[in-house]
Amino acid sequence: MDGIGDAVGRGLHNISAAAGDIGGSFVGFLGDAVGSTDFAIHQFVPWFIPTWLLAGVVVFIGGLFVFRR
Repeated sequence: MDGIGDAVGRGLHNISAAAGDIGGSFVGFLGDAVGSTDFAIHQFVPWFIPTWLLAGVVVFIGGLFVFRR
């Protein structure tokens, strides 16, 4: 029985390790994508204007178009 328990434990550990690797890769991808987007935005807009402010303005203007009467 101990052998079965050990095998199940190793199998679950391998699954959790694979899920952790996938999660880490996804977070790394998102970080790279956000960094690249920020760099691209600041090719046209001065660096002293924060990206969150630009995103807020874009969302506000988009909301005006979407929710206009």
